[in-house]
Amino acid sequence: MPEVVLVLPILPDREESWRRLAQELLEDRLGEYEALGKHVGIGRVRVYLVRMPRWDVILAHVEAIDPAEAFRQFMASKDPLVGWLKEKITELNGCDVSRLLRRSSPELIFEHPGDSGGS
Repeated sequence: MPEVVLVLPILPDREESWRRLAQELLEDRLGEYEALGKHVGIGRVRVYLVRMPRWDVILAHVEAIDPAEAFRQFMASKDPLVGWLKEKITELNGCDVSRLLRRSSPELIFEHPGDSGGS
């Protein structure tokens, strides 16, 4: 399944809030979250906290049949969970996630084909 990686900055002193957001999704809102994922075509999601020398970031790996379409549907959704998630992510990273995701356009600058079978 295709995968996309999102990198979101964490505002200072918001690490614990990110942890609480993840916990709330997994405990209190898991059913809503799973239904939303099925609806927009998102499969597995892995979210990492990455500590950097000057700032911390959230690194999210999202698997989807069609990542671009899944994010388009997510951003256009009127689902209350989507609204809540957008609000929380905006609060924790300091910028409007709706604008951020619409404007982002990854540019491939390096790719290696992997094991080519030779030594």
